[in-house]
Amino acid sequence: MEVELDRSQLEERFDVIALEVPARRTGELLKKLARDLLNMARRKNVEPVPGNAAAKLILLARTIADVSEVAESAWLESEIRAGTVKVTSFGVCLGYEHFTAEEVLRKLLPAGMEIPSSFEQAGHIAHMNLRDSQLPYKHLIGQVILDKNKSIKTVVNKTGKIETDAWQEFRTFPMEHLAGAKSTVVRLKEHQCFFEFEYRDVYWNSRLQEEHGRLIEALFMQPKNAASAKPVLADCTCGVGPFSLPIAKLVNGVVSHANDLNPASIHWLRKSVQLNKMEEHVLEIAQLPHFNESFEAPSMGSLLVIHEPGDARQFIRNLFQQRHPVTHAVFNLPAAGVELLDCFRGLDYTAAGLPTPLVCCYTFSDAAVDSSGSDGCVADLLMRLAAALGTAKESLRCADVALKGQVSLPSPQINEMVQQALGEASQGCTPVAVRLVRNVAPTRHMFCVCFRVPCKTPPGGDEGVTPAPPSEKRAKLSS
Repeated sequence: MEVELDRSQLEERFDVIALEVPARRTGELLKKLARDLLNMARRKNVEPVPGNAAAKLILLARTIADVSEVAESAWLESEIRAGTVKVTSFGVCLGYEHFTAEEVLRKLLPAGMEIPSSFEQAGHIAHMNLRDSQLPYKHLIGQVILDKNKSIKTVVNKTGKIETDAWQEFRTFPMEHLAGAKSTVVRLKEHQCFFEFEYRDVYWNSRLQEEHGRLIEALFMQPKNAASAKPVLADCTCGVGPFSLPIAKLVNGVVSHANDLNPASIHWLRKSVQLNKMEEHVLEIAQLPHFNESFEAPSMGSLLVIHEPGDARQFIRNLFQQRHPVTHAVFNLPAAGVELLDCFRGLDYTAAGLPTPLVCCYTFSDAAVDSSGSDGCVADLLMRLAAALGTAKESLRCADVALKGQVSLPSPQINEMVQQALGEASQGCTPVAVRLVRNVAPTRHMFCVCFRVPCKTPPGGDEGVTPAPPSEKRAKLSS
């Protein structure tokens, strides 16, 4: 049976010592008594005296039973003897509006039940992930979260995992409405760009906002990290554009190819382009032609190339085959992670006269972060990366950095990560930088793995890909 919110259950009454003082001296006395005031959230320390505009009541803390317990007791007692201050009492009434969300839930949920203490926010939506034991109280919890957070207009609860077969392909998840407005079309601002999207249909993680910004800055706004003088990004799993859109708006001289398997993501990316009035910086293509001057960065600003929805693996191979000089590739699909990187098998960038891409891939690992051995996350990630690339694990070298604290994981800052990955190969080994991004569950962490594509990898499913001959066909600018 589901439990509904009854705000009247939160009423609380108690008496406190009050000091009747001249209104003109209220400020002075408040400073003297600062350590002993009521000091409750959303509750004033001063009340009017009924029928006496020349006086005020100063309320003391609940813990004070006698004025002798006040820190400035000698001074206060002299004021009382002089008749300046009168001691009385005041009945405090607290209601629902005086308590925080955590305080309300602690009072209303059964003793011993874990209190939902956090949620992810996307625009006006609060997205919760309630436990089974909390589900009978889900609408109560949703209404409290709605009431206690002014920026929240809608509360939803995830009812399944992104990893389940029905939802994994597009990184979305099933959800149910708990409280507030039922609209799940979100509009928000990140890195000076407006984004609009249907939250039910696309993947969005607001907790990665700082991560997006730091990576953009490290890759394209720090000259010392430059992998190329003319950067060309393959945003392989672009979503609604948290990387590609800010790059096109804020950075000069970059060409960003945006691809996603989810048609809804591409639809909303196009909507956000219009929202930001960026149409003149966008090229939309149905089929990728051979590289030509249409795909060169403009003299001012950057170019965003939006591809039709497609598979990330084929996207990388198409760019190679059509001789697009990709210098960077970002894979922002942690659930698939490094396993997607088998798309680079058989692509010999050096032989094709193309730059060797610097890859930044987000991924999960359930291995231990506090172990530097074979059971640790670094070993796990290198083993999976080697398997994806079809190369020996010994050919990949994790950057050797000083350990911090008790954690055995090399976890450099983004700038350090990029510089390590751009370092010279030592004894034929490809430098790989591994950076811990965040904890997502007690035994699961998100990482960013950064490296240059090795010069020689075995053929993939296409038994090696040969670049196509030049073509005079040019893409059309979006209208």
